[in-house]
Amino acid sequence: MAQDALSFADLNHALLEEFPKLRERFPATIGDFPGWEPGPYVVFGSVFTDYVTMTALDDPALRSRIGLFIERMATSPDEDIEQLLRVEVLPAVLSSQAVVNTYWPHLGKRTKDLLRLLGPLTSPDILLPPDR
Repeated sequence: MAQDALSFADLNHALLEEFPKLRERFPATIGDFPGWEPGPYVVFGSVFTDYVTMTALDDPALRSRIGLFIERMATSPDEDIEQLLRVEVLPAVLSSQAVVNTYWPHLGKRTKDLLRLLGPLTSPDILLPPDR
């Protein structure tokens, strides 16, 4: 079933719809301020990146779902989403060789293309696996 294209305005909603347990991480990760809804840069830069680099590493099914969500972000026509991906999410994937190696089989073509562009600039010591 095809999913709707993501929009920056609804990005947090789409993330929490796909990964509802992330909402439980908000207080510990970004604080709990009544009446305040954090924007995408806060949610993705703190909550989602921690989820990507720590929690999901031991769960192949979850890694696959995360890879699909990141690919949805990468293929979104909304330029603000690609910018968020380049600034917050992909650097988390490039944070260690172990994270790259763990996620690589679960990432889509557009995500891998962006990692190939970003990797040498931000993480020159990380080796990106070849596609097979």
